[in-house]
Amino acid sequence: MNNKKSVLFIVEGEKVEKTFFSQLAKLYDIDFDIVCLKSNIYSLYSRMKKYDFNVNIASVLEEIHPEYKNDLSKKFLYTLKWNPNFYGIDKKS
Repeated sequence: MNNKKSVLFIVEGEKVEKTFFSQLAKLYDIDFDIVCLKSNIYSLYSRMKKYDFNVNIASVLEEIHPEYKNDLSKKFLYTLKWNPNFYGIDKKS
């Protein structure tokens, strides 16, 4: 049984980012299973906006990319619920 914690990164590239995050984890001696899923960030934002940002990002990713279903079934270390106010984004625009 793999007890390693999983961390999900949503990226626009795939290869370079996974290498970067793996090197970062190695540098700080952190033992994580790094999962990088490639997605168009604007498409992801638009789909989440459709739900008024009141949705789990993993569910939206699975809608856009059904091929990620297996990866998204993992339990990730922490899932940040989208809060546009935190990022200074006006949800009404």
